Amino acid sequence: WRPAVTAGRRVIGPLGPAVRLAHSQALVLNSGSSSIKYGVYEVEDKTVRLSCKGIVEGIGSKDVGAHKHCPVGLAEKTEKAMVENHVAGLKKIFACLPQETRDAVKVVG
Repeated sequence: WRPAVTAGRRVIGPLGPAVRLAHSQALVLNSGSSSIKYGVYEVEDKTVRLSCKGIVEGIGSKDVGAHKHCPVGLAEKTEKAMVENHVAGLKKIFACLPQETRDAVKVVG
């Protein structure tokens, strides 16, 4: 199954209703066994632009892991910390996103 994603148009997913993507943010997650990579994309009219990306590494490890967050055009921020599980990793990701970005996220995939 491949979704037809077009900014500003309806996107029909396999599980239900259509979502309007115009003027919103999309959070894209890639979760592995010990890391979560992510990107936040701004969707406006027919333009999709990466606004920030990052990775939480060392999830569940006895060693200290790292959370790297990089807003596009700004310096990367790295935080070393123990990350017990994927829930804690997601909390780290959401904590570093500005409130206006969190409020604007309409799609997670």
